[in-house]
Amino acid sequence: MIINFFTNTLGFVAGRTNRALFKKALLISYVVGITACTTTAPDGPVNTVTGIWLVEAIDEQPVISDTPVTLTFKENGRVSGFAGCNQYSGVGSMNDERATFSAPVSTRRMCIEELAQQEQRLFKALTQARYYNYNDNKNIVVYNNEDQAVLKLSRAKDSVATDQSGNVQYLCEGAGVVSMRQVNAEVIELTIADKQPLLTRTRSASGVRYAGKEIIFHHQQNEALLDYDNQRFGCQQR
Repeated sequence: MIINFFTNTLGFVAGRTNRALFKKALLISYVVGITACTTTAPDGPVNTVTGIWLVEAIDEQPVISDTPVTLTFKENGRVSGFAGCNQYSGVGSMNDERATFSAPVSTRRMCIEELAQQEQRLFKALTQARYYNYNDNKNIVVYNNEDQAVLKLSRAKDSVATDQSGNVQYLCEGAGVVSMRQVNAEVIELTIADKQPLLTRTRSASGVRYAGKEIIFHHQQNEALLDYDNQRFGCQQR
């Protein structure tokens, strides 16, 4: 009986001790959980670089002329832009000279070959970005791990140039910005990516239609249709 008494007493004490330790462990876990949640919350904006920027060069190669490529930074770490053919968006950080981007998601429209290749180079450059340097607070050069410049950016408000040549510009989904220059009453010159084909006016029941070798440009008021590279693109005058 004495043995049973001591056994029960020790069991009771041990039970109280275990319950006390369990409550203490719960309290510690709760405090650690609160601390973890607090320390993971951002202290300020994810992006210290914000606003709309123009991509001037990718891998030290200038972007295709007359086709703006943009990159927009928001304070909450979201990025978006126009890749010259498709709209894109994703997550990215430009903070304290460090640069990191996730693989962007694009609208995946069919593009002419030159713009499609440039778009892929842009997306690859974003995922390779590791740090950046300011130049005169107007330009940014982004580098990869091998200290190679993968992107050159400039503030949009300082870089957007107005076309003083009298060219009419159209934004064609899948073909980027297409410029039309009137050579004479019957001939126009189009600028598509890095090509400048000449087209001759042909008969049309409505609007004005120009044709060249495997290319047709048919415009009416502020809209146009472009047949090029075995594809058809809808265009809107800018």
